[in-house]
Amino acid sequence: MANSKHTTPRELSTYTRHSDRSKTNEHKTRQQDSELKEHQDKEKEKDDDQHQFDIENFQMKRFISPSEDMVYLNVGGEQFVTLKSTLTYIPNTVLTLLCSPQWEEKIPKDKHGHIFLDCDPISFKHLLSQLREWSCSHKSKNHKKVFDSPLNDPKGFRNLCRQLGFDQKYVDGIYRQDRFNKVCGNAILEDNGLIATQIINYHHYCEIRGTNVYSTGIHRLQLKIERRRRSRALNNGNDWIFIGIIWSSTPMQERSFDSPTAYGWAGQKQVYLKGNVANIEGYGGWDSDLCENDTVELIMNCNEKKIQLFNQRTNKLYEILIDIVTGCPFPWQLHVNLYYPDDLLRILT
Repeated sequence: MANSKHTTPRELSTYTRHSDRSKTNEHKTRQQDSELKEHQDKEKEKDDDQHQFDIENFQMKRFISPSEDMVYLNVGGEQFVTLKSTLTYIPNTVLTLLCSPQWEEKIPKDKHGHIFLDCDPISFKHLLSQLREWSCSHKSKNHKKVFDSPLNDPKGFRNLCRQLGFDQKYVDGIYRQDRFNKVCGNAILEDNGLIATQIINYHHYCEIRGTNVYSTGIHRLQLKIERRRRSRALNNGNDWIFIGIIWSSTPMQERSFDSPTAYGWAGQKQVYLKGNVANIEGYGGWDSDLCENDTVELIMNCNEKKIQLFNQRTNKLYEILIDIVTGCPFPWQLHVNLYYPDDLLRILT
């Protein structure tokens, strides 16, 4: 009969000790894991609290200012209250000097002790609104900025900015020297590309483009309508001219205003968006009121993806927002179209 193998008491004791030790180690491991997770949860909670505090601090930072930082103004009889940091955001201006101890006693004040400025309060409100926006922005002070002129009185706003000592770069953007460069149709370019003239003896469309391309910044071009077929406004049904922009890679064609990347203003109260006449006649208030000898400014605001047309005679400003995804992508080009014989357009230097 085979001998049976029995576990001796010593072997059983050794097995029991090993089993207890294993359970103890396992328990310690679980405990360590639990402690580690608890520590990680606490750290994450701290990070979340700090992150939330940073967000709240950023949101509230501008609104937590000592009372001595507040500036009270009387502008043309209207009261304004703002922060010193807002008025001094752009250095070397009259608004900066208002907050200087050197001039504090010399500046006129009203009966309430508020600084008095004999300026148009409506234009000043527009200016202050943009200064507040810039000072609240997280962008660097070196970020290129240009005031957005109000539609109702752009000339008055620009005069106010100059009166308060703002550098022209903040007011007008950059005046560009462009030249007509390419023609599709029967037109000629003269005076080294500064003049475009329709020359044929019958009515026919003709596209003329500029030389420069525009992708960033704000750019102004001054154009003068030196000769019209008749000295009448373009709101007459028989007069027509197109001024606007087009994508620089768009193929040229005589009816260029029909191109899907064309945006601009024309006669008969027509405004072109993506090569189509806007559904609303007189879109954006456009009344086609351009006459012979009128000087207009075409403002290409690449930063805000819009173009504007300012008529110096009527002091009217018109605006079109540009869809750069499905409409006219960058870079843009000056784009005009003439129709009547002898119509002449000049780029002013």
